[in-house]
Parts: sequence; structure tokens; C-alpha cells
Amino acid sequence: SLVTTLGASWVLIAVLFGIAFLGEQFSFLEGVGFLFTVVGIILASLKMRELFSEKKIVLVKGVEFGVIAMVLWGFYFICLTLLIKDLGWLAPAILVKTLTTIMLMVYVLMAKKNVSTTKSALPAISAVALLEGIGYITFGNALLIAPAIIVTPLSATHPIVTILLAYVLLHER
Repeated sequence: SLVTTLGASWVLIAVLFGIAFLGEQFSFLEGVGFLFTVVGIILASLKMRELFSEKKIVLVKGVEFGVIAMVLWGFYFICLTLLIKDLGWLAPAILVKTLTTIMLMVYVLMAKKNVSTTKSALPAISAVALLEGIGYITFGNALLIAPAIIVTPLSATHPIVTILLAYVLLHER
């Protein structure tokens, strides 16, 4: 759940880009929310026991991958936002998902990864694909009618659901 939270923090990059290059602005209250997000990311990334007992900063395992995902997804969503504003949401959705699929297929072949599955997993895989598709359609339509500086932070709150489900279903602490 921590890596998911860090990865979803891409919104920080998207918001900063929107302010710096798209001329978007947010209110004082939205700025406070942005600040809380930054503080939350920092606190979630640290092992608090070591910080308080040994007075040293120790990162939780996987933080580096979460940060890399955050930066890459930040730029992904910036580019996606610009594409959606120019082309609508459907063309970018089809092209991005197609190219992503090709890239993953090349990775599987080059890394010689086994991607076989069972028939019993197909309903769950289909449900995940359906949820992602509906989320993508909703996100794209939201960007057509509202500023990215508002839409992206709202869409990035999905780790709340992930954290709760990881706690309940996976017994993560």
C-alpha cells in the first residue's frame, strides 16, 4: 500500500507543472491540501520508530520504486492531460493503451517472463480491466470540463481505497 500511495503522488508533479507551465492556480484551501499531501508522503515513506528512537532517517522498503513511479506517472498524466485537451479522451485512450500493451509484450518476450494465467483468474482480470476502463473514461471526461489542477488531485486519492483494502484483505499494517 505504501508503494501505491507514493506512485499515486504523481499528482504533485502534475500540479506543479500545471502551475508553472499552464498558468493554473488553486485556492488557499487547495494549497493547504497540497501541503498535507507532501507531508503525508514524507511521513509515510519513513520508518518512524528509527526516526524517533535512533534519530536516523530510514526509508521503508520499496520507497525508491514508488518515487520512480510517481515521477514517471507525473509526466505521463501531464502529457495525457495535454493530449485530452487537444484530442478529447478517446483517441489518446486507445493509442496509449495500445502502445502500452505492445511495450509490455516486448518486455515479456525480452525478459522471458511467464504470463500464463488460469481460467479461474479471468473474471477478476476482467473486473480489473473494466474498473480501469471506467476510471479512464471518467478521468478523461473530467479533464474536458474542469481544470487539471482540480481533477488530478481528486483522481489521485485512490490510494485511500487501496490502503483500506490492503489492511482488510491483505492484512498489511
